[in-house]
Amino acid sequence: MRKGNEEMKRIITVLLLLVMMISLTGCGLIKPKDILDEFMKQENLIDCLTVLEESSLDEDDDNYDYQKFLVDIINTPSIKSLLLDNVRSIRYNITDDSTNGKNATITTLITHFDISPVVDKAMEDFSDQFAEMDRSKLEGLENEEIIAKIIYPMILKSLKEAAGKIKPIETYTKIKIEFEENSAMQWELIEIPDDFYSQVLLMNLIDALENGFDSLS
Repeated sequence: MRKGNEEMKRIITVLLLLVMMISLTGCGLIKPKDILDEFMKQENLIDCLTVLEESSLDEDDDNYDYQKFLVDIINTPSIKSLLLDNVRSIRYNITDDSTNGKNATITTLITHFDISPVVDKAMEDFSDQFAEMDRSKLEGLENEEIIAKIIYPMILKSLKEAAGKIKPIETYTKIKIEFEENSAMQWELIEIPDDFYSQVLLMNLIDALENGFDSLS
């Protein structure tokens, strides 16, 4: 499932950069801080969550079922509501802004929410339900089919219910964002750090799910 996580992160990275590039088109000379401010605009981050739909998936990918599971979670109304509330609540404070020639680094302390309590509750409920499940429903199915057809939908249902009962917790993540000056003497964001989309934008959702699966196995 780790490969599926990396693919999901890649999709989010491309979307974030695309949205930011479109937003900055036509702007004059910009500094790294200007790029960061544009990047962190609420509407940009909301756009990235909005476009994470099934059209982003590749049915021929070996991890298609897991990727679809993640996209289904993100687009489940109760989870989507938490993710959108998180984006609207994000605050950031620049703690360091340094430039060295054609390279620049901005360190930010971002206040956001962590969805782990919701996932933990969902996994607990799923475990109880699966233990009581009629095992005849599993007969004749391969492990992959059990996961895709039975386990994923059950976890999705548990997450939907848990999201209405459990509140995410507020947390902080320090992010270092690297920039470089291109041949046209314009600053560009090199890449989005993993912690931004895994910890901040998706509220630690993927890591919390991985921990939940590890505890179940």
